Amino acid sequence: MVALLMGIFGISAQFFGSKSQYLPYKIRTFIRDYSTPLCVVFFTGFIHFGGYLNNVDFIKLPITKTFRPTDTVNRRDDWFIRFWEGVTVGNVFLAVPFAILLTALFYYDHNISSLICQSSEFPLKKPASFHYDFLLLGITTGVSGLIGIPAPNGLIPQAPLHTHSLCVYEFDPKTGANIISKVVEQRLSNTLQGLMTLGMMTRPLLVVLGTIPQCVLAGLFWIMAITTIDGTDVMKRLRFLFLNKEWKKKLAQIVIADYRAEQERKAMSSLGNGCINYENESDVAFSRTRGDIPSTECSSRKENTSTTEEKVEHIVPADFPYEYYITEPKYFIIYLVFELLAFAGEYSITCTKGAIGFPGVLILILVLVPIVFPRVFPKEQLDLLDSEAADELILESLKLKKQTSETENVSSIDYELGHLNSMTGR
Repeated sequence: MVALLMGIFGISAQFFGSKSQYLPYKIRTFIRDYSTPLCVVFFTGFIHFGGYLNNVDFIKLPITKTFRPTDTVNRRDDWFIRFWEGVTVGNVFLAVPFAILLTALFYYDHNISSLICQSSEFPLKKPASFHYDFLLLGITTGVSGLIGIPAPNGLIPQAPLHTHSLCVYEFDPKTGANIISKVVEQRLSNTLQGLMTLGMMTRPLLVVLGTIPQCVLAGLFWIMAITTIDGTDVMKRLRFLFLNKEWKKKLAQIVIADYRAEQERKAMSSLGNGCINYENESDVAFSRTRGDIPSTECSSRKENTSTTEEKVEHIVPADFPYEYYITEPKYFIIYLVFELLAFAGEYSITCTKGAIGFPGVLILILVLVPIVFPRVFPKEQLDLLDSEAADELILESLKLKKQTSETENVSSIDYELGHLNSMTGR
């Protein structure tokens, strides 16, 4: 019951701070950022309120001495695992398949976690360090095996929590919503977090930790799970699928118009002269056949955009990517069904005795997707359904450096605008 109460209060506070427009923004931010630790403190004290709670023997978190393993029966105090004692050659070969599965899981989890933390919703300026991260992951995984602690695996749904906490928001009068204007990119908070974790292994803080009941820890996981799953791709697609059709049409007009205007602004700024220059009439004709509007009509383009915005009712767009609006509904639903089937497969195996094999299901999905999807979805629809997970700045860290000429930049921008125009019927 305590776990359930904590989950209800914690989840409500999170959604109030992030989704509602009540109270000043700074107060909502405080509620969003600090409601979870405050719930842990409050419900730890809640069990001492008396009454019927006095009749319940709450199980507390197990603690130990300073810098000692919690398991004092089967472990020695020096932490080191003597892996050569009592281990046969057969045991080693038996562990190899499971080690391969866990290695594949770590590669997948850490890649996805890194991309989610650096997704396109965050206006990051510093490049990613995927290879350096994997180097550190290999070292920390090896050390954790030698001293017998859980391996440092990435929690995918909770991965962007730290990035979200470093975001700076600004009010957008056009949409009436708070948008992310920048991210405070630093390593200090992560370093302090690690030092505080070491500090929690000292005896005075261990005693404080030992006052927390395990049901409060269960409530904490409820809060983390539900609040983060709400922002996953599957949940977003499910919410979008059941939007009112008329409301969805109004949103589509605003989102597509804004996206087109943004792409044109990028095209102008990238060339420095405000317009895309076409060298001859054949380029203009080619652009027209693709649905583009030539740069010789920059002024009319701006007029068309403003006219479109005037015709559209001023409503606040929902938090959905523009790709959702221009994807054909049939393929949108099929893609969502595939995602739900993948979820069902992963969840089903975790409910059986073969739960340790769930990375195998994940690997099977990764193998089947590039084989099945191109046969089911047209390329232009698949590009919309499975678009880039992060900005070019982040993805560039996974590529070899290549000089791109101004002509190639223009062609890329032209193609994107033409593709968008053709998909929206312009």
